[in-house]
Amino acid sequence: MNQCAGITKQGRRCRIRGTGRYCRYHDPNVRVNEVAKQSRLPDKGFIYVYTLEHLLEKSPKRQEWLQIQPLNSKEFQPFNPKKHILIKVGMTRGSVEKRVRQWQVQCNHKIVIVDPYEHIGSQSLVTMFKCLSVEEDYNHYNTIDKGFKCSQNLFKVEQLIHNKLRDQYGRGDVHCKSCEDQGRSGLHVEWFKIPKKSLKKVYTLIDTTIDQFTAD
Repeated sequence: MNQCAGITKQGRRCRIRGTGRYCRYHDPNVRVNEVAKQSRLPDKGFIYVYTLEHLLEKSPKRQEWLQIQPLNSKEFQPFNPKKHILIKVGMTRGSVEKRVRQWQVQCNHKIVIVDPYEHIGSQSLVTMFKCLSVEEDYNHYNTIDKGFKCSQNLFKVEQLIHNKLRDQYGRGDVHCKSCEDQGRSGLHVEWFKIPKKSLKKVYTLIDTTIDQFTAD
């Protein structure tokens, strides 16, 4: 299989391998078609945050199969979950929980929605990360649907959120040996390595970005 000829935002050659010259993330035709496709779909839905289940444990342990590429390194290293969490921000025009289940089946890993108000046993994420105030309120978060409701410009909102997170925290390419062993691409892109103490900022960023596009 050929290595993608695309260049990442860090100025390095993309590591994804496939049958063509470019992977789906760098193929200009795919990107144009994706934008065109999204423009024809309903423009409202939910923005949601999810992560790997084991990263929400009180004292998560390092897993050798979960590796991340540091911004200033060419080598992948086991992710250290002591002070950071890996999150992914997605969008859906349907049920958030259904979409997360689809990702779980596809990736074959237990993934969960990162809900700022949800309690896990007797500990909430608010307590676990020691950074979120129980008084915090978000204009667009729906606790029943487990996502930030976006009434218009859904695709643009998601893309802008990704760009903002990338500017602040960098792009977290994750190498998953488990997926690679099952014959799939072991490289997952558009994950973000976030300091646990900064998780509140991510929720606020999502909420205020939706404000930008839905203000009257």
